[in-house]
Amino acid sequence: MSRSTSARGGASTAAGGRTRAPLAYLLESDNVAYPNTEINVYDRFGNQVYGPVNDVGLADNWCIAQLTPALGGKLFHKAGTYPLDTRIMAPANTYGVGIVGESMGTPSLPGGTYFEAVAGFAGDMIELNEHYDYVQDIGIYGLAGVDLINLGSVDTWVFRCLLAHYRYGVDMSGNQWVDQCIIGQGLANGVGIRALGGTNSITRNLFNAPNDGNQCIQARDGRVKIIDNDFESTDFGVVVPAGLTVDSIIASLNNFYNMDIYPYRIEGTLTHLNLSHEFVRGGGVTNNYLRTEAAAVITKGYISDITIENLAAAVFSLAGTQNLELTRIEGYTPVGSIGPPAVPLTTVAYTNAYGFPCLVTITETTPGDVTVVGIDGVNTNLTPPCSVVVAHDETIAFVYTVAPTWVWYGL
Repeated sequence: MSRSTSARGGASTAAGGRTRAPLAYLLESDNVAYPNTEINVYDRFGNQVYGPVNDVGLADNWCIAQLTPALGGKLFHKAGTYPLDTRIMAPANTYGVGIVGESMGTPSLPGGTYFEAVAGFAGDMIELNEHYDYVQDIGIYGLAGVDLINLGSVDTWVFRCLLAHYRYGVDMSGNQWVDQCIIGQGLANGVGIRALGGTNSITRNLFNAPNDGNQCIQARDGRVKIIDNDFESTDFGVVVPAGLTVDSIIASLNNFYNMDIYPYRIEGTLTHLNLSHEFVRGGGVTNNYLRTEAAAVITKGYISDITIENLAAAVFSLAGTQNLELTRIEGYTPVGSIGPPAVPLTTVAYTNAYGFPCLVTITETTPGDVTVVGIDGVNTNLTPPCSVVVAHDETIAFVYTVAPTWVWYGL
């Protein structure tokens, strides 16, 4: 491997006349099979300053220690396979450390950058502990008992990475972002992304983690935004585990293809749920779009504009306690006449518990039987025959001498 160098202070020119970008450090692997892989570190001026070693963790940690804490820097890994036997640790007080590859890679895709945990490694492969740290354009492959990326500080992110063979793929703890990644097969019962607290954004990713009880996203605390992702051939899409309380899940523009079990499963407590504009195509064994378990609580939820195809069971399986407003859900929301509830006693309010707004048409046996029609405690000044719209969770009540009849239509 011949290298030409420039004087300190200018850009360098590599063999073949290529000009190196002014990066903090460039790391290169010769791709020889373990245990002889050599990783060499060049500074931004093209001078070899560290190596050879056969552990990218050692090389990266050496580079990070050389960075100016207030400025940070990018560690650029050329295409190749990099064995990892030491956790890459971006420490607190060193800002903006970038762990960057040429493109996400695997051993079968030449031209990409690929990190692989070696036998015996345990724990997190990469840990980011300060603002503006990030991982980008790398394929990362773990082992049993191995977690891939721990975002330990706010304002950190993972961008255009391929993650596979993990116990936990990415741990998010607040003001963090995972975007445009491919999150593949984990180990048995693996979790692609865990949202552990704070506000986190999960956007434009492809989840492809078939079978073995894999969960794509596990919300354990805080507020989670899940926008414009594709979930393909997975067991569980988004899960709130039993015994935990999550403030909010906001999900929109997601696509679920050939799901084996549930796109959404709520076992614990969820204060706010908002699902909209999603497409679901079952794989013939999908049970439900949303399943809530006996101990589940959803304090307030809105679900609207969901297109559903080829489910093998009901759209919803709802146990526990939930307060849901459902609108325009293909295969579920009634359009037209629905079985009406019993007319309540005079002055007794009835709450619309259908989960969607309804048009209620009221008639009386003899004019004057009904003197008041009230919605949410307010007199409408209407008397039968008349029609009123009763929204989800609104009440309707009458004052009458003879009970009216009514017909309910789901909207």
